[in-house]
Amino acid sequence: MLRWRLDPELHGGAGYTSVTRIAAFGLVIGFFVLGSHIATQAWYNGRMLPGVVVAGRDVGGLTTQQARALIQKDVAAYRLRLQVGTDSYELPASALGVTFDTEATLASAYSSGRTSWLPPLHHDPIALAYHLSRAQLNTFVASVADKIGTPPVDASVVVSGGQVSTIPEKSGWSIDKGGLERLIEDNVRTVGSTTLSVSPRETVADIQVKALAPTIAEAKSLMAVPIVLSYQDRNFTPTSVQIGQWLAFLKQPAGLGF
Repeated sequence: MLRWRLDPELHGGAGYTSVTRIAAFGLVIGFFVLGSHIATQAWYNGRMLPGVVVAGRDVGGLTTQQARALIQKDVAAYRLRLQVGTDSYELPASALGVTFDTEATLASAYSSGRTSWLPPLHHDPIALAYHLSRAQLNTFVASVADKIGTPPVDASVVVSGGQVSTIPEKSGWSIDKGGLERLIEDNVRTVGSTTLSVSPRETVADIQVKALAPTIAEAKSLMAVPIVLSYQDRNFTPTSVQIGQWLAFLKQPAGLGF
């Protein structure tokens, strides 16, 4: 037994020694990783981990107090810069129904990467936390849409002097209110410094002049119908011009014709 202890190579000791060295090396690496993790956590206790980005700003290595001051400065300076057609807007967050939550943002930034054993090489950007009055934002967007928008005008049929004619439709202009709300919220989350630009889009009228041929034909047909009105032994025969003055054109339920 003593010889086995002194000369392990006689009993397959070379392999045993290799395994021992690998195990020892693994333990060293493990202790190094553990030590690095503990040292990193200790150093960054109360600080943001490296690479943490809040609304486009790198806050890695900052203390929570420094990061809080930086976030508060950014949100206080926030202004929505919006260009809709020829109208320009520059508004604070409060005018949009937005209240920033600095502490919630700070908590998200501080916890980023804390669950990993080693500091991550990449952090997902942290968006600003905020509370939103949806009704106030809707009111603002609606006011912008009402100011820039013009409703479309349907083509129409006119009867004058026994002649049937049409007035062409006119397109209107509007903005996508839902799309504008999403753009504003994205801008708020990142404290965007760029000017948002929204172009009004054309809104086509329901009734196009090219679709009025059946209506014109029906009007002419009604004006050509012989009519005799009798009252107290007296007869009255209206002309096509007079009949044309009686016609009224009502929009169909489908909204595509009269």
